[in-house]
Amino acid sequence: MKKEHGKGLIRKPAVSGTFYPKDREALSRQIDELLDSVVVKNYGDPIGFVCPHAGYIYSGYTAAHSYKYLRGREYEKVIIFAPSHYDSFHGIKTYAGEGFETPLGVVETVGREDPRVKPSHLGFGIKKNPEHSLEVQLPFLQKVLKPGWKLVPLSMGFQNFENIELGRRILFEYISKKNLIIISSDLSHYHPYDRAKTIDGHFLDYIKTDKIQDLTDAHDNKVVEACGFGPMMSFFNALKNIYKNPIKPKVLDYRNSGDTAGDRNRVVGYTSIGAFWE
Repeated sequence: MKKEHGKGLIRKPAVSGTFYPKDREALSRQIDELLDSVVVKNYGDPIGFVCPHAGYIYSGYTAAHSYKYLRGREYEKVIIFAPSHYDSFHGIKTYAGEGFETPLGVVETVGREDPRVKPSHLGFGIKKNPEHSLEVQLPFLQKVLKPGWKLVPLSMGFQNFENIELGRRILFEYISKKNLIIISSDLSHYHPYDRAKTIDGHFLDYIKTDKIQDLTDAHDNKVVEACGFGPMMSFFNALKNIYKNPIKPKVLDYRNSGDTAGDRNRVVGYTSIGAFWE
């Protein structure tokens, strides 16, 4: 399940060969092709992004709209905040081991000393509950960033007010030009194509019209959907406190699996959303 790497436990990849190629060269080539296929506007230096976490043939093109901004950039820490799809738990967990492995190498993890997050293997499962939400972000980061960054892996179990507020406080303390925030989330799940576009369109309209404060009610009333809604709201709420006026996230791309590699009877929605220093 996990192997020794020096003195620490390293999490082996759970979804290589399914969500993305297991072969190092094939994976590197696929990411390069995805990055080369997108054109992005110059919004300045990134604070962080919301990125999808499906298989690369489904959501890689949308994810590339975020990761294109990061080519050649250098950070001390990358904080990836992801939902737990399989393990239910209170609070926010960080990985108990000392690294994550992908076909592109090992990323060292830090942040276990924070008393607000408990080191655990919950939310980071491999075989029984192969969690993908954080892992699929790593190969993109390994490709685009200069070496030397360390990973702060965070997983949210129950997506309630208390955990969203805890996540906001944690992310706010990490927000810095030395660090990068990645929120891992897809949007609606398993609706017909047109219904999914309507639901996801509502979600993105809240972002575009600067009505993020209304997203919680919309989510509670099932007007919008997102599997990583809790981590997203932690991030959006943290952005309110950086300057006197809140930083406004920008929608960089949207599509669903019916636009990429799936049929249109039962689709999943994907978006890239960016926040940039002003």
